[in-house]
Amino acid sequence: MTAAATAAQAGKTVVVVEANIMGGRARTDVQGGYRLNQGPHALVRGGDASRILRGLGVPHGGHGAPVRGARLVRQGKLIRPPFGPMGTLLARLLTTSAARWAGRSAEEWVGSLKGGRDLSDLARMMIRVTTYVTDLEAMPADFAISRLTSSRGVTYLDGGFGSLVEGLAAVASAAGARIRGGLKGSTHHLG
Repeated sequence: MTAAATAAQAGKTVVVVEANIMGGRARTDVQGGYRLNQGPHALVRGGDASRILRGLGVPHGGHGAPVRGARLVRQGKLIRPPFGPMGTLLARLLTTSAARWAGRSAEEWVGSLKGGRDLSDLARMMIRVTTYVTDLEAMPADFAISRLTSSRGVTYLDGGFGSLVEGLAAVASAAGARIRGGLKGSTHHLG
């Protein structure tokens, strides 16, 4: 939808064809008055997406993660987040060269931290939140480290991630894009 809005604002002819519900995994469902994102979605503060959305005129207000009273699930049990090791992790990030870890996996880097299970779990959690990637064996360590050191935190969007889809669709439509959704299982000729 970002590409559609950008191209439409540049005066290009744009037709967006969505097989199912507009937004796919970026949509937000409402159940019992609660907004539920389809997958883990947060917007990196000051990142490229924020800059692009601002340039397109798409509102994306939100808030940081509410950590007071927060709980995580570890091996099926509800626990308090391991924030104690945060200082250790931040100190190690300040002295780690991402380039030195090129060619190795993020999981190897996490294993090198040697600060116990809480530190390792915290590092894995932070990597997943800042990269949206769960396979740390396949992820290059230098990429993970650079994301952790460049991130200024994340924003959880008021209205859910679907608010971005709606905002982008509105901008694209206002600029002349045609948006067609719910086309799964049928044949449509565009022209």
